[in-house]
Amino acid sequence: MNRPAMESRLRLMALTLSLASATALFTLPARAVLLAYEPFDYPEGELLMGKNSGLGFADSWTPGSGRSSDAFAMQAGKLTFRNLAVRGTNHLSADGVLTGTAGSAALRRMLVQPLGSANTKAYLSFLFRPDVDPPDVTGIRSAGVVIGGGRASAELSVGRSGTENDYLMQQPGGGGRVGVGLEPRVGETVFIVVKMEFRQGPDRFTMFLNPTPGEKEPVIGAVKYDLDVELADTVRLFSFGACSLDEIRLGTTWADVTPTQ
Repeated sequence: MNRPAMESRLRLMALTLSLASATALFTLPARAVLLAYEPFDYPEGELLMGKNSGLGFADSWTPGSGRSSDAFAMQAGKLTFRNLAVRGTNHLSADGVLTGTAGSAALRRMLVQPLGSANTKAYLSFLFRPDVDPPDVTGIRSAGVVIGGGRASAELSVGRSGTENDYLMQQPGGGGRVGVGLEPRVGETVFIVVKMEFRQGPDRFTMFLNPTPGEKEPVIGAVKYDLDVELADTVRLFSFGACSLDEIRLGTTWADVTPTQ
């Protein structure tokens, strides 16, 4: 092969490699960022109050608005759901609220990176299981996770309804309820994922119940769009009824909060 032909071939190879690199660059998926993770990997029998393991939190679990925080304690065994990745050997358990007790059980923990800025998106996921209530309880069964900043009118509550036989999103106290249409069953673990799209004005929240970890984000979910969170710097746990929780994740992508084993 003569020299001009060789140089032409080399230039063609260089151009091909450059185009291939550019194509690979622009087809890479968005970089996943896990904002916070609480696996409840604490010793069996210990209270959650004061614990500070996990990722993405600025402090330890402290009392929230509600009754005594000693309702939340570690129990043996992990909650599991299909092939969802889990860590540790124990899970969090909450007692039912006894009749005559004011308020729910509650603990809170602040985030290092607050959520809520306009034109941003985040995902929340956690495992939840209704448990058998003790004999003398209020009859209210609500329990779950709240994302917000201390203003009940601008917080998102996700979990089991206290008055409707369903899993739902709502404002704390029961306003703006949006359910998924699945009856909570004692002893049955569910996997809850919420996409939080923060906007100028009312935000958009989409709840998915029992999606398969490792698969693409579903197209259809239960949608709530009557709430403007503005600032979400706190994760709060609450419980009127006996329940178990595990594997709380906050991330910027669907893949962040639905990892597989």
